[in-house]
Amino acid sequence: MNDGGNSNSVLIDEDLFCYIVEKYDGISRMMELSQAANDKSSYISRHIYDINSRGLSMLSNQKTV
Repeated sequence: MNDGGNSNSVLIDEDLFCYIVEKYDGISRMMELSQAANDKSSYISRHIYDINSRGLSMLSNQKTV
């Protein structure tokens, strides 16, 4: 099969292919989890003042019986 020397195809073993796909899938899931954690932490850091003031407000509204 000669197409003028422009062939860039590479044959790999099926087991190697499965290994690469599994590793990539694991890395991409880990990156998604990491990004979700970063999003949650940045949301909390942006709203920490509101969360604290709301908590203090709830505490100040409580009465001892």
